[in-house]
Amino acid sequence: MIGQGLGIGILPRRAIGPLASALGLCLVPLDEPWALRRFIICVQESEAPNASTARLIAFLGERAETLG
Repeated sequence: MIGQGLGIGILPRRAIGPLASALGLCLVPLDEPWALRRFIICVQESEAPNASTARLIAFLGERAETLG
């Protein structure tokens, strides 16, 4: 659709980045509050996460702070 001049697309950079130049596309970053994504980690409240899950949660939390 985009390559044929029929419209625009809003995609994650990782989804189209590697193909953009091959397809002749121009990437325009969105700098708008509505374009920001917020992710939430959900776990069962009644159970403590096992060691692997706790490490994954800690890693994702640290990564989010780094990208912040």
